[in-house]
Amino acid sequence: EGDLDWIDALRDFQDKFSKDLERARVEMRDVKREAIPTDQTCDKCGKPMVLKWGRFGQFLACSGYPDCKNTRDLAADVEIEATNGKGARAAAAAKTAKVNAAPSQVEVEADPCEKCGEAMVLRRGRYGPFLACSSYPDCKNTRKVTMNKDGKAEAKADRLLDEECPKCGSKLAVKQGRYGEFTACSSYPKCRYVKMKETGVKCPECADGQVVERRSKRGKLFYGCSAFPDCNFVTWKKPVDKKCPECGASYLVERMTKKAGHQFLCDSENCDHIESAEG
Repeated sequence: EGDLDWIDALRDFQDKFSKDLERARVEMRDVKREAIPTDQTCDKCGKPMVLKWGRFGQFLACSGYPDCKNTRDLAADVEIEATNGKGARAAAAAKTAKVNAAPSQVEVEADPCEKCGEAMVLRRGRYGPFLACSSYPDCKNTRKVTMNKDGKAEAKADRLLDEECPKCGSKLAVKQGRYGEFTACSSYPKCRYVKMKETGVKCPECADGQVVERRSKRGKLFYGCSAFPDCNFVTWKKPVDKKCPECGASYLVERMTKKAGHQFLCDSENCDHIESAEG
């Protein structure tokens, strides 16, 4: 033990691995390219639906692709029967389909699509289940599925505001996102304007912009200048529109601790001012 030269060890591994890899190219099933026929029928063209693999698991797709691009999430309460290849492979695929169908168990009562009037259907994405317009790709409207206080799933429609989008003139709307409500243009995806949530604090660096809420790529909340990229002011602490009584800084920041509770403190390096937020 420990006497084998590392180069010889790597060579032995590489020889075996290369042979296994070559054999896999010929013998291994390409699961993601397989299309297993089922007893389900496409509701758009009438052709049989087939079971396929995608980024988020198994789904039903029309066998008439690319002429028909209809797809369906798997419903857990629907028995999928493979109509071809009644052996172990088809049975295993049908069983797996039922296991992977959890998101479609969520029963959602949803109003018709507010953009085109068609029915909304439950689909699954990288962040979980959501509602999408059944007339996709002609209509790309979606709604987030959330759980209410009773533990039931619900999907809120966009709420139009009496405020125009500064980019295209369409109405702004309150939408549901990964992190809760946000305000954006109702003409999405044609217009991708998103209204930043203001803190009421003027940017301390450029004095032209407002300090607004932003999120990092990982979803962490931070605060930056609305004039970005012309101004690069950022802070992880929530600013408050209140001057520091000791050093005169234009804003304080919030802090919440179990011991001290809700506090405001100065963000300046050379100032130690702290006060209670309760007044």
